[in-house]
Amino acid sequence: MDKYVVAIIHPFVREQEISVYINSECVKVINVTLDKMDKEIYKLCEQFDIDKVNFVGGQLYALKFKDEFIANKFGNRNIEVHIQ
Repeated sequence: MDKYVVAIIHPFVREQEISVYINSECVKVINVTLDKMDKEIYKLCEQFDIDKVNFVGGQLYALKFKDEFIANKFGNRNIEVHIQ
């Protein structure tokens, strides 16, 4: 079963969109502020047993969020993080 989280990063926008996909079907979408993005992504990974996160947006901006997400090391989950 292919499961992953997609976080769409929009610079200069207050809320960001985070979606959960299972077998290429979007099963949940939430909007969060930038300061809560990493915690909410991790909660979704826990809730849906997901180990893959994709950040979508400007490469440099998305890289910043990837680095912050990896640095926070939530729990013992081994989560793959990619930039698209």
